[in-house]
Amino acid sequence: MSCLYKNQQWLYKTYVEDKTKVEDIAKECNVTTDTIYKWLDKYKIPRRTHKAIEVVCLNCGKTFKKMQCEINKGNKNHYCSQQCCIEYRRKNLKVNPNYKEENSFKCNYCGKEIRVDKSKQMRNKHNFCSKECFGKWEATNRVSENSSNYKNALLYKTCIICNKEFTTYFKNQKCCSIECGNKIKENKKTLVCVNCNKEFTRTASQIFWSNKRGYENIFCSTKCKKEYHKGENHPNYIQDRTQLKDTNKSIRWSKEMCDWRKVVYERDNYTCQMCGNKSSKGNAVILNAHHIERFVDNEYLRFDVNNGITLCEECHKLTYGKEKEFEKQFKEIIENKKKQQISQRRIEC
Repeated sequence: MSCLYKNQQWLYKTYVEDKTKVEDIAKECNVTTDTIYKWLDKYKIPRRTHKAIEVVCLNCGKTFKKMQCEINKGNKNHYCSQQCCIEYRRKNLKVNPNYKEENSFKCNYCGKEIRVDKSKQMRNKHNFCSKECFGKWEATNRVSENSSNYKNALLYKTCIICNKEFTTYFKNQKCCSIECGNKIKENKKTLVCVNCNKEFTRTASQIFWSNKRGYENIFCSTKCKKEYHKGENHPNYIQDRTQLKDTNKSIRWSKEMCDWRKVVYERDNYTCQMCGNKSSKGNAVILNAHHIERFVDNEYLRFDVNNGITLCEECHKLTYGKEKEFEKQFKEIIENKKKQQISQRRIEC
């Protein structure tokens, strides 16, 4: 039953004469609808077209055509355009599928029922059906003190310098005029620069904020500030900079260590003493000079040749954290080498 759709006579009979749906044919053959449409086009079987039916728009009353498949979905209300749908749903709120009695309100000006979202309901105290109603409501209600741009009432104050009474809309204003305001700036204090010992003036507010921010000294200029904060006067100054350096790193890359490493390689003939690997053409072996007794533990044996042994990089990784386990093995290798060197010298003599 699965390959019946490939038979042209059967497909023509079921689809054209019996008028079965494509979905039902796909279920019988256990195939998707796309494959059946493909075989219909292959055999040039004409597809069925849906009939268009005339329908009346509920808003404007115009007649327009609509496909039968869209009508069969269950939509009872028909509209010629999206604008007609929006206008009709605004007029008749209960037709809207998202209608809820909780979200329906009356316009504050004309009294019409309107639907308002919960977000707008939380933000706005007043709701309107259109911009015209909003403008008319503002013209009547938002006047004088109720308007959004209305300033606070006049405040009666006395000037700090001339003791005159004046009126302002600003709470923080202290002077009656610009001249009195400039006189406050003239009341400055004389200070002495810590760097150049010159006298200079600063206002009380500048001194207050500098003390509040934790500045102990006040300078006449930025140049004096930079010159003063040099050397020992700098807040990040450290007397012994050598304490910041890692002495072990500096010793490892010193000239003495390089010479010690070279002597160890020459003694062992540039070969790993564990696996016996040696670099050759097409086979590069990375070598490391290993301290038998740890570099950190014994300061006196750091540059001793008998405390060193050549290892390849892979064998050197095996000794990480296990230096004491390999001490006996490496010391025996070096003692045997010493004996060989002594025997060779005797033979040469």
